[in-house]
Amino acid sequence: MANIPIMRVATQNKNLWGERIYFYNCHRNEGEYSWYQNNLETSAQADPEKINASWTFEGKWHPKL
Repeated sequence: MANIPIMRVATQNKNLWGERIYFYNCHRNEGEYSWYQNNLETSAQADPEKINASWTFEGKWHPKL
């Protein structure tokens, strides 16, 4: 993993909802990067106990396990 934040791919589409990149409890053996510190609490709907594929894809995609 490089020490650079995740970047949005350039597109013609408008970003109507703002940045929605969340991190929670991320770690790496070689040391931590400041850009992936916990920020899940900035989401109005985020509860770490309830995050799953359905939450991630707003119930629109149900991957098989």
